[in-house]
Amino acid sequence: MKIFRGSFWSGDSVHSFFISYILGSIFIVLLSRVEISFSCLKIVGMLFIFYAFPVCLLLFSEFYIIEFDDTLVVKNAICPFWKKKIYFKDVVKINVVYLGGYAVPYMRIITDKKWACRYYINRVKRKQLPELVDSLRAKGIDVDARGIDMLK
Repeated sequence: MKIFRGSFWSGDSVHSFFISYILGSIFIVLLSRVEISFSCLKIVGMLFIFYAFPVCLLLFSEFYIIEFDDTLVVKNAICPFWKKKIYFKDVVKINVVYLGGYAVPYMRIITDKKWACRYYINRVKRKQLPELVDSLRAKGIDVDARGIDMLK
């Protein structure tokens, strides 16, 4: 069993979530000190919109990989019940793409049942991506790795 996972603070989206949380808190404090005729419902609505994007970003980009002898488990770091177990015998091709910079790497798994899903694997350390690709190729899986060569 091999786990490809970084620490909680290693993800890029975690930082953007906490920065927006801090800015939103400062916004609330400043707004409470100013005499504006906003109703409480409008303020709550603005804050909901302000916080909705980072929360969704966190939920959909925080996946990591657990590799067993015959299966690949893609698991969410925030919601541990959100996971997908894929058998290597069912996999046709895996695309691992990292575009560099602040882009979040993703893994697209294509199975023989004509099912394909994209997982944003922000929780996997960038230095572990070449090791992940080599490990999958050693299992005999067709892996298309784009942008991984810049991490070696």
